[in-house]
Amino acid sequence: MKNNLKNPFFIFLMLFFACVCMQTQHSQLYAQAGGNEAYGSSAKSASRANYYQHSDQKQNVKKVANANFYSDDALILGANILINVEADKMIAIFSLSQIAETSEEANRLMNERINTFSKDLIATGIVQSDIFVDMISLTPNYEIEGEKKLFSRTYNEVPKGFELQKNMHIGITDERKLQDVLALATKSEIYEFVKLEYVVADIKKIQAQLQDEAINAVALKIEKMKKLGVVLNPNNRQIAEDFAMSTPAEQYDSYSIPNQSISNKKSGKINFTKKPVISYYNKISADGFDVVINPVNTLKPVVQFTYDLKVKFFKEKPTSLVFLTPNGDLKPIQIPK
Repeated sequence: MKNNLKNPFFIFLMLFFACVCMQTQHSQLYAQAGGNEAYGSSAKSASRANYYQHSDQKQNVKKVANANFYSDDALILGANILINVEADKMIAIFSLSQIAETSEEANRLMNERINTFSKDLIATGIVQSDIFVDMISLTPNYEIEGEKKLFSRTYNEVPKGFELQKNMHIGITDERKLQDVLALATKSEIYEFVKLEYVVADIKKIQAQLQDEAINAVALKIEKMKKLGVVLNPNNRQIAEDFAMSTPAEQYDSYSIPNQSISNKKSGKINFTKKPVISYYNKISADGFDVVINPVNTLKPVVQFTYDLKVKFFKEKPTSLVFLTPNGDLKPIQIPK
C-alpha cells in the first residue's frame, strides 16, 4: 500500500473516484423539497438538475457562474464563489393607460393622474429626479359601422377615440417605502404594477472581490495537492472564468395546488374551486459553493453574484520511451517535442 501511494497513476485514480463521489453527493442535495412547494410541476425538478447551467431563461432556471473545459487530459482545480448584495436602489415601474375621444383629451386626463401621483410621492420624501415618465404609445381605437346599400349591407372599421399608454419609473432606496408607493398609485387610479428592478451601483468592485476570493481558494487547493504528492506544472496551464448576476425578479418560482381526485364520485357535475398560484422567492442555495460572502443577508430578496474560476493543469507528456529489443535489451528513445 505504501508503494502505491508513491505511484502517480494510483494517486490519479484516487483523486478521480473522490471527485465522482463528491459530484454524486452534490447532485443529491437538490433532491429534497419542503412545504407546499412539493405541489410544483415536474419542470421544477428539471430546473434543479440544470442548476449549474448558465442560462438567460427567467423561469425556473438559476443563473449561476459555471466555467467549463471540454477536455479530460488534465487535472482541474476550481472555486465557485457566491455573494449576497443588498441593492443600492430599486425602481418600481407602473403602467398607465387612458382612453378618450381625442388624443389631447387622453393626454390631459393622464397627466392629471400623473401629477397627482407625483405630488403624493414627493410628499413622502421621494425626490423629483427619482420620478420619470416614459411615453409608450398613442394608438387610435376603432369600431364597426354598418353601411346599408340597395341590395347589401357593408360594415366598415372607423376611428373612434384614442388610447394613450405611459409608464412611470419610481426610484426608491428603502423597500419598506414600496407599500406606501403602491397605496398612492391606487389612489391615482394606477393599478398596473409592472415590475421592481434592483440596481447595484459598483458591480466591478464586487467582481474584483469575487476574483480575489476564488484565487485564494484555488491556491489553497494547490497546496493540498502538494501534500498528496501531486506536482502541478505552473508553466502548462489554462484558466477559465465566468461571472453571473441574478436579481430577485429572476428568482421567484411558483406552484399551484391541483384539484383533488374524488374516489366515490356521485353522478352530476362537480364544480372545483379555483386554486391560487403561489409565488415565492427562491434564492440560489449556498450548497456547493467554496465561499459564501454575506450569508446572513438572505432574509429579504437580494441581488446574488456568482463567480467560477477553473485552472487546468495539463499532464506532463513523456520526453522518452524505453524500447525492448529482440535481444532483450532496453533502449531509450527520445520523443521530439
